[in-house]
Amino acid sequence: MLDPDQQRDLESTVPTELGSGVEYGLGVIKLQMPCGTAWGHDGGTPSHASISLTSPDGARQAALMLTRESNTWTERITTDYANAVVTAFCGQTPPLAAAQRLAATMTSALPSLQRPR
Repeated sequence: MLDPDQQRDLESTVPTELGSGVEYGLGVIKLQMPCGTAWGHDGGTPSHASISLTSPDGARQAALMLTRESNTWTERITTDYANAVVTAFCGQTPPLAAAQRLAATMTSALPSLQRPR
């Protein structure tokens, strides 16, 4: 859909201070998943969170959305959400430690998982 120069601009990322394995491009995030690189975008409101991801070659894709009450959001729910993201994208359930690391990265880096103030 994009010409090569535009695609290159889109995929030119900068590291973030928010966690290792996360970089930002022009409106997209680049996440390092257990099965490889994922490009995507997240979104959310106090009542929902969503993320869509694709691999660079388009062979892997995942889109997840969940409803939530922001005042009842817990670390365990974040870990379960991260686990679901990895399972959907990679096709296998990660070890709990890997899901917890990704949950920590996602919580610090993805606006949709920030707690309302």
